[in-house]
Amino acid sequence: MNREQLISIIDDAVNREDDSYTFYKDAAEKAEDPQTKSLFERLSKEELKHKDYLQKFLETKAETIKIDDSEDYNLSQDIDRPRMTTEMNFTDAIKLAIKREEEAMQLYADIANSCLDKAEKDIFAGLSKMEKMHKTE
Repeated sequence: MNREQLISIIDDAVNREDDSYTFYKDAAEKAEDPQTKSLFERLSKEELKHKDYLQKFLETKAETIKIDDSEDYNLSQDIDRPRMTTEMNFTDAIKLAIKREEEAMQLYADIANSCLDKAEKDIFAGLSKMEKMHKTE
């Protein structure tokens, strides 16, 4: 993978973070339960931080994404992904957020596992860890 391909993938990750920000922001605006609203507001702010982090990665032309590993308690294995509704309760909101972050985490982990180049593998492993932080918080 050359630098242009890597930049394209990181740009895609930036767009995913932006989409997640929009999703959580809209969910917060639609949520009727105050606890659910607060959760989605916090998640939307975290997605903006991730987007900013990735944009800085591109600007600095860094070669690796370094994020501390976090524990995965595998709580989401038995969770079904609920459908977003305005009446969604707090528990379902958490389930939905966990499943969304898990999907992103798995996407980056799969890409990392398919990379032959160690530097590329490290970048995608870092992206996966970044998504894992949401899933475990």
